Amino acid sequence: ANERSDAAFQTKKRELAEDLRKMGAEASRLSRELVAQANNAANQGKTPAAQQKFAEAQQQLNAAADQANRAKEEQLLTDLSQQAAQAKSALRAATDALKQAQEQTTKGKDEQVHADDKARDAQKKSWERSRQQFQTQQKRNAATFAKQASDAKRRADQAVQKQNRQVQTVQRQLQQTQQRSKQKPDDQGLKNRLASEQKRLDNEQQKLAAAQRIQQRAEKDVQRTRKQADQVNKRSMPALDAKNPATQLADQYADFAKQVAEELSQRADALAASADFGKELAPTQQQLASANERQGQVTKDVQLAAEDVARAARHERRLQNVAAASPLQQSAKQIQQVATNESTTAQQQLQSAADEAEPATPASEASQNRPNAEAIKAQSAVATTEKAIAQQAEQLTGILEPLLAAAEGNTDDSQPGNSEVPANAQSTPADGSQQAATQAAEGQQSTSPPNGEGSSTPPSGSPAPPAPTAEQLAQGEQLARTLDELDRRAAATAVQPPAASPTTAPRLDTLAQQAQTQQSAISAQRAQSQQQAVQAMSAGTESSDDPTLTGQTEEFEVQFVNRNENAKWGELRSKAAEDLATGRAEGVSSEYKQSVEAYFRVLAERAKKK
Repeated sequence: ANERSDAAFQTKKRELAEDLRKMGAEASRLSRELVAQANNAANQGKTPAAQQKFAEAQQQLNAAADQANRAKEEQLLTDLSQQAAQAKSALRAATDALKQAQEQTTKGKDEQVHADDKARDAQKKSWERSRQQFQTQQKRNAATFAKQASDAKRRADQAVQKQNRQVQTVQRQLQQTQQRSKQKPDDQGLKNRLASEQKRLDNEQQKLAAAQRIQQRAEKDVQRTRKQADQVNKRSMPALDAKNPATQLADQYADFAKQVAEELSQRADALAASADFGKELAPTQQQLASANERQGQVTKDVQLAAEDVARAARHERRLQNVAAASPLQQSAKQIQQVATNESTTAQQQLQSAADEAEPATPASEASQNRPNAEAIKAQSAVATTEKAIAQQAEQLTGILEPLLAAAEGNTDDSQPGNSEVPANAQSTPADGSQQAATQAAEGQQSTSPPNGEGSSTPPSGSPAPPAPTAEQLAQGEQLARTLDELDRRAAATAVQPPAASPTTAPRLDTLAQQAQTQQSAISAQRAQSQQQAVQAMSAGTESSDDPTLTGQTEEFEVQFVNRNENAKWGELRSKAAEDLATGRAEGVSSEYKQSVEAYFRVLAERAKKK
């Protein structure tokens, strides 16, 4: 964020990344064309030592291309510099390998590998035809690249001309406004218009400078591609009169490839040297303030991530999955440390850099001597934070992948048709709500037989129980989410207890005791009501006339029934059971009532399952 705040700095990074990618494309093309042809010719010429060096050169060229092609302007300058250095090292190694390969082809081209002159002549003609075809293709490709560079240069010229006209137009408008302002010096509207047009002129001039910079780079590309095309066109093609024509051709290709590799190596050296402009980082005060705000959001996001991982760990611990809970809890602590240490430090350093920087003005943006000591420190802090976050993300991925793999394996084993189902299936912290929902839905299905005999677990060899319905899954998921919300509130209360002053401490203790007493009474009353309701509802299926209730029962009034009306006497028992199940209304806060009820329902469903 700090580097992106400096427009000039970001422009240099973009140009560096573009140059690296262009160089990488040429290195890749050299590997699959010239060096590949040389490798094939050395193989046909039975020169294994040269063939091995050509293969090594290809490997190094591909490594350089891979490093260079991954360069993006969004990366930090330190990463771009590292990629440029690695590409430079690989190109040097490729150049050395080509030199060694050429030494081997120089020796091997005079070795006799054909049975007679007739066989050698046949191979000579075949390789000369192949060389001519390859050379024609090389010329065509070089001409294509030169034309593409020329077209880009023409478009850049047109953009500069168009922007020049735009600047001239704005300048004329500004001059006219200045003349009017001189005639009416007290006109506030003209003053505002003059300031607006001056700002517009500054913006258009900046666009012109950017267009001219692109034009200069396009001109360099034209010169380079034309030079490369001239080199291809001027390649000498002597007759393959050596005793080993194939190796002689490999020697020629090695010489061509070595020249191209040396040029690429020189370009890599220049790019690696040009990447050392980190000390030029000098964003304005407004840009640093914006970067500081974004870094603050990053800190909050990291903290939220730590809370989510900690909740997943607690969820796994409730499911008695210690193997998953312990590493998740450790990861949550480490992520929280990143938010507390690295990310917060970067945020503070950005604030210091903003305090040091100057406000954004045309003069300050054009200046090359703006104070930037704190900005450079802030950049280092931001880079450290980015690496720490990436490291924690990698560690968390390492924790989750085995758990996800185990969960997928257990899911496959539990599909219909499998004879065995693992008893202790691993759970996935990535989707704790869905897992809890499934367990709750399964718990609803685990009811005992009507006669009270048998078990909810089907015997071995019996058909598997039906899958949970969509309604059961939805209800189970809702219960799981409620339980998770209770867990989140409990964790937040444990981490941030309410502050109490010394004068109010006794009163708060008294209130806490009263609340605890009331909560215990409510819990006992609710448990008793639930037990009575279950016994009352099950009385209809038992042989005895009156249900046997345990514990102290509440008094209730028997409603008067008019026998003259066509009332259904059978409803009297169900009505009494309903009254018992309902119980007296207690003064429970509506904010916690649903949560507490959901919590007890989850416990009841788990008890049914067991």
